[in-house]
Amino acid sequence: MTKIFYTGILLAALGVFVGCSGLNYVGIPPVLKVTVRAVDFETGKPIDEANAELTYSQISLTKRRRGLPRTVHLKDAERTEEDGLASFSAMTWPDAWVAVKKEEYYRSAVVFDFRFGKSKRKTPPHQKVMKVNKLTNFWTPVNPTFEVKLRPKKNPAPMICNDIVGLNCYCTSERVVEYDFLAQDAVAPYGKGKVADMTYRVKEYLRTKEKVVFKWTIDFANEGDGFIPWDTNGKYYMSDLKYPYEAPESGYQRHLEFYEILTLNGRELKKKEMNYNYVDHYIFHITRCKAGKFHDINDAITDYYGYCKLPYLRRSNYRDGFFIRAVLYNANPFNRSLEYNRMNLDTQYGLRDAIIMAIAENPDNIKTVKNSYANEANKLPKSRQTNKVYREYLKSYDFLRRVYNKLTIEQVPDQYKEMFKERNKLRRH
Repeated sequence: MTKIFYTGILLAALGVFVGCSGLNYVGIPPVLKVTVRAVDFETGKPIDEANAELTYSQISLTKRRRGLPRTVHLKDAERTEEDGLASFSAMTWPDAWVAVKKEEYYRSAVVFDFRFGKSKRKTPPHQKVMKVNKLTNFWTPVNPTFEVKLRPKKNPAPMICNDIVGLNCYCTSERVVEYDFLAQDAVAPYGKGKVADMTYRVKEYLRTKEKVVFKWTIDFANEGDGFIPWDTNGKYYMSDLKYPYEAPESGYQRHLEFYEILTLNGRELKKKEMNYNYVDHYIFHITRCKAGKFHDINDAITDYYGYCKLPYLRRSNYRDGFFIRAVLYNANPFNRSLEYNRMNLDTQYGLRDAIIMAIAENPDNIKTVKNSYANEANKLPKSRQTNKVYREYLKSYDFLRRVYNKLTIEQVPDQYKEMFKERNKLRRH
C-alpha cells in the first residue's frame, strides 16, 4: 500500500513537471488556434469565398535533437465567410503559416514565429510572435485574428524570365563586361548577346593575404534607362506580387557604383564593408533604338520594363565572375506592367500558351481558327461550338497542343511573331 502511495505521488509530481515544462519534452507540440481575416489590400473590405490553407510542421524537441526530418502537414482548405474569416486549429512546432488565395487576387500569407520563454532572436517584421503557455500547452494569444491583405489583379502580363546568368571570367582591373537584357546573356566574347544595354566595369580588384578589395560600376547605354532600387521586404513582402503594379516612367539611375572591402586575419574574416546586399532588387528600364545608340526620342523602337536581383561580383578561390539573377521583363514593348501571370515566354510552352490565349481572346481569331481546323471543331458536341464555349475549350491543354503545332505565322499575334519564328528554328534543329 505504501509503495502504491509513493508511486502515485511520484507520477503526480512528474505530471506537474511535464505540464510546467511544456509537453514538447514528451513529444507533443503545443496547440495553435488562430483565425485569419482576408481583406482587399486597397479597399480594406472583407473577401469572401477565398481559400485559406494552414501549413504546419510537427516535431518534438527530442526528435529535433536527433536530427530527424520534420513532418509537414497541410490542413484542408477553409472557405472564408462573408466577413472574410477562417479559423484553424492544430498541434504544431516549429513552423506554421496560413496562405489565402482567390482567383482575382494575388496570394498572401501570415507566418508565425514560435517562442519558448525568453529569446534574443529578432522576429522578422512580417511574422507574428506566438509564445507557449507551459501549463495549458497552447500557443498564446489563443485564437487571435490576423488580417491577411490580398492585392487585386489588374493587368497580369506574360514575361520573359531567367533564373541566373553567370560569367566565368577573370576579374582584373578595368575588366569590362556588356550585358544584353533581351537576350539575357552577356555580349561576346562572354556570351551570345548582341546589344549592350548595360556595361559592367571592374574599377579596382585587389586580392592579398590581408585584404580583398572589389570596386565596380554599372552603366546603362541610353538616357532614361537604368535601375530603381526596390525593397521587396516592404509592405508587399507577404504577397506574391512584391512589386508595384507598373514600373515608374522616370527616376531610373543610369550610373551606379558598388564596393566590397574584406579585411582578413589569415583565413578568418576580420571586417567587412560593402554598400550593397546580394538580395537587393531593382526595377529596370531599357530602350532599343534604330541606330543602336540613343540619340533622339524619335530613334526609339521599343521600351522594355522589368525587374531583377542586383548584378554582383561572385567570388571564389580560383575565379571571380559577374552574376545577374532572376531577370524578368514584360514581353510586350511599352507595357509597364510588372504583374507576372506565371507565363514564361522564355520557354516553348510559355510562348505556346500565350499565343493560343491571345488568339482565344479575340472573337475574330476564333472564327479564323474554327475555319482552319474545322475537323477538330466538328469533333466537339454541337452545344459546344458556339463562340463563347469554343473559346473556353480552345484554352484547354489538350486542344492547345494540337492547335499550336498547326499554326502559321499569319495566325500568330503581332507581338509574338518574332519569338514564334525563333522557336520554330530551334524546333527544326
